[in-house]
Amino acid sequence: MRESPPYQQIQAEDGQYLIEGGPERIDVWPDSATGLTTGEAQWIAVLAGTQHGPVNVAAHLLDTQPPLITGQWDMVVERDLTVTVGVVLITNHYRIGKPITIAVESRLHRVRIHVRGRNEAIRHNFLKEPLESHYIELWPAGEPKTEVILVGPDRAAAIILE
Repeated sequence: MRESPPYQQIQAEDGQYLIEGGPERIDVWPDSATGLTTGEAQWIAVLAGTQHGPVNVAAHLLDTQPPLITGQWDMVVERDLTVTVGVVLITNHYRIGKPITIAVESRLHRVRIHVRGRNEAIRHNFLKEPLESHYIELWPAGEPKTEVILVGPDRAAAIILE
């Protein structure tokens, strides 16, 4: 197993937080195909089980696609992110709390989002302590690829997609 960077708490608001690679927004809320993410080329909304409250998030920039980690995660999804501003920002819509910032090359990246604890967190509306953890890996990509579920889906995805 790869060692993840330290976790930081990102405040989920309205059941989500953002991974942003640029400012462009065409559709404010595209349908989710996986129950874990939605978004467009330059942004990804990660759909948390936590409606309002902290989520433990760690993010790691890699040089190449890593092997898949499976056993400790309830769901893993991979999708593209086009970075146009030289930085990936992980934050929420309301800019509450300290974001995670990752300096990257402006280009296409592949993002792999690992989650656990959404099944428990989705049963609560407001949380003061995190019940779920997310580990985000990103690396430079060549050709665009479609979004894919690598592990799961979890029960929270089924609830979100209802």
